Amino acid sequence: MIPDHYFLATRRTDSRIRDKRVIQSFISNEVFDHGIIDMSYNNAVIRIYSRERMLIELMRFRSRYPYDYYKEIVLNYRRIIYDLDFWKVEEYAALFANGDNIMKIIGTEVL
Repeated sequence: MIPDHYFLATRRTDSRIRDKRVIQSFISNEVFDHGIIDMSYNNAVIRIYSRERMLIELMRFRSRYPYDYYKEIVLNYRRIIYDLDFWKVEEYAALFANGDNIMKIIGTEVL
């Protein structure tokens, strides 16, 4: 399925992208690079956030998603729970002021 929008994380100091298909998130420099991995796709290398970092972002912004969509993503994380590196999840959560709260939510909803 071709997405309607592309989600792109950029540093807060980066310029705004004016393309209406791009939904841009401005991330502070202190946390921007944590969790970035390189993924090969169709002979190209794409820089994306790891599954562990995306779990943190899901918990941080869970109220922005429709409830049924959020629950579907949580169920998918439950299926891969043993493939995740929880040391990294804890490390990424600690980057944020409410990291303890993020870990509690992960403990109750994902684990």
